[in-house]
Amino acid sequence: LNFQNGYATEQFEVDKCNLFSNEKNGLKCVTAELNDMLYAGEEEKEDLGKTFILAKNRVTGKVRLIEVGSALLKPILKVDNDTPQVLETSHLELSRKFGSKKQKQQMEQREKLKVNVETVTEQMQNVTQAISEDKLDLSSYNKSDSDDFYIPPIDRTADKPENVYDIDKILTEDQYEKIYSELEEKDYAAEYTPFIKSIATGKKLSNRQTVLAVYANSLLKYSVTMAKEVSKKNFVACTHSPTLNNIIQANFSVMTNGKRTRPTPYKDKALCHA
Repeated sequence: LNFQNGYATEQFEVDKCNLFSNEKNGLKCVTAELNDMLYAGEEEKEDLGKTFILAKNRVTGKVRLIEVGSALLKPILKVDNDTPQVLETSHLELSRKFGSKKQKQQMEQREKLKVNVETVTEQMQNVTQAISEDKLDLSSYNKSDSDDFYIPPIDRTADKPENVYDIDKILTEDQYEKIYSELEEKDYAAEYTPFIKSIATGKKLSNRQTVLAVYANSLLKYSVTMAKEVSKKNFVACTHSPTLNNIIQANFSVMTNGKRTRPTPYKDKALCHA
């Protein structure tokens, strides 16, 4: 045992010592009475190991290992909680009888500000009983917290990598046809990023694959475009296809105070779709 304000010597003796168990945290609590003063402290935790002492029986010569713990005992001071209230009441009575006009006004004001806790609690309970619970659908408020917000429609039960994303769900059939007709006779491949070029060059792409290549290329460029550029009225996300440009701006930006902006979640979404 260690004491907060001193060290125990060989002549140390306590009048009374008790050991209790704290049901909340499982620790042992030690109390000791010394010179009419009560000391108490909890057993200190030893996360990295345990402490043992070796005890030898002088008669049999056998030894035992005994687990021990340490505790820091602090004096327990008795506090009379009623004293401040008594002093405050006496002060108010003196101010009422013998105080100046200003002191009497201050005393009256303080009494008016006093709150009966029980009365207020009862009033609040009466108010809350009359309140009904309205269940709201908050799913739309947390869209950006879901994986489905960032990625295209995905088949989580697919057994092959090529079946994970269904290209028929990325764009509609009418959108594929219209976008491809807008891309015809245009040199869209010249603006491919190195990543898209490495995938598309030297391969015979179908009409839909061509549309998706331009779509992914436009999203990659869109995700690295400065935010102030996206906010301009004349900003175009895809110069080769007005339809694709409208799709990108509708799905990867929002209108704020009449101005088109691209918050960070929408920037990340564009990169994931690409």
